[in-house]
Amino acid sequence: MRRWLVCILGVLVFFNSYSQSNLIWPESNDEITTNANATIAIQVLESNISLEGYDSIPVGSYIGVFYSTGFNSYSCGGFSQWTDDNQNFTIAAHGDDPFTSITDGFVNGQSYTWFLRVNNSNNPIDGWTDYIGENIIMDDNFDQNWGDYNMSILLGADFILYAEWSNCMDISACNYNQAAQNSILEECFY
Repeated sequence: MRRWLVCILGVLVFFNSYSQSNLIWPESNDEITTNANATIAIQVLESNISLEGYDSIPVGSYIGVFYSTGFNSYSCGGFSQWTDDNQNFTIAAHGDDPFTSITDGFVNGQSYTWFLRVNNSNNPIDGWTDYIGENIIMDDNFDQNWGDYNMSILLGADFILYAEWSNCMDISACNYNQAAQNSILEECFY
């Protein structure tokens, strides 16, 4: 009996440690506008941003900054679409609204967690793939963390695979995707 309990506990710890988190991307910036923000500049030609498996960031990809909303759970505090003309752009990272009871943005001193979302094809049914930023380099002459009206510059990041899209709509599967619109049971992992 103890042996079975140890095995079950080991499996639960494994899946909890290596499962993907809840990552909430908004439909538009209107969903995340609060009463304060910080600005993060991305100088495309002067930055060293890499994406695992790609020579460059695909046009139309989304890059965003996220704040933690609990264990393995992140919400987007601001995002922008990667441009096709190598133009510099900014991301407004929104702060928590003190007039609501829920956490809906960054708090002073909170670090940024970076994610990049790449569409798998031109067909929305094919979904997307999310990448998490590692080895983040921010300009030392500016603010490294979130603060009201702070200015930051992203100089470098290595984006590695975080979560792949699946068309699995079986809630008992390890790769269940509540956003899927077309269930393909062969894509489910148990």
